[in-house]
Amino acid sequence: MNEIDIKFLEDSFKKYYFNHFDLISTPQRTSEREFGYQKFNSGMFRHISLKDDKELHLLFMQNIPSDVYCSNAYYSFPTSPMNEKDWKEADLIFDIDAKDLNLSCRKNHTISICNECNEVSKDVNQCIKCNSTKLEKKSLPCKNCIDASKIEVNKLSNVLINDLELVKKISMFIFPVMKDFMFMFLIHNFKK
Repeated sequence: MNEIDIKFLEDSFKKYYFNHFDLISTPQRTSEREFGYQKFNSGMFRHISLKDDKELHLLFMQNIPSDVYCSNAYYSFPTSPMNEKDWKEADLIFDIDAKDLNLSCRKNHTISICNECNEVSKDVNQCIKCNSTKLEKKSLPCKNCIDASKIEVNKLSNVLINDLELVKKISMFIFPVMKDFMFMFLIHNFKK
C-alpha cells in the first residue's frame, strides 16, 4: 500500500475512533487480558495490557490500528511472554464461518488476485495472465451463505441452551470480517 493511501486510512480511522469510540465495546476484566494490534502495512504488536476503556481509547488514538485483538483468556501477567502469563481462565468462544461450510455458491462470489502481477479473475488456481500459482482469494458472502450460517448458529444455540443449559451465560455477536461473515458465541467464564 502506498504512503498516500496509508495516510488517508489512518486519518479516516483516527477520526472514526475519536468520534465513535462509544460504539466500540470494551471487554470485561480488561486489565487481565492481552491486547494486540496491527497498523496499516506493519506487523503485530502484542503483549499489551490495558486498565480500562480509557487506555483502549488512548491506544486507538496514538497508534491508529487497522486491527485490534483481545485474548479470550484471563492472565495474571498479560504483558509477559506466553509461558509466563499465568493463565487463570478463559471465555469459551465458538465461531461459525460461512467459508467453512463448502457451499456451492462460493465459486460465484470468490475472486483470485495474483500476488505476482495483481491480475484479478474469477476463482482460479493459476493466474490467467502470468501463470503464477501465488494467489490470494477474496469472497463476499451472499444471502445463501448467511442463511446457511444461521442454520448452523441455531444448531449450536440449541445444544448450548437446551442440552448444556447455558442460557444465562451466552452473548452472541454477528459481524462481517474481511473474507466472510461470522457468527460468534461467547460463553462468559465457563466453569464446571
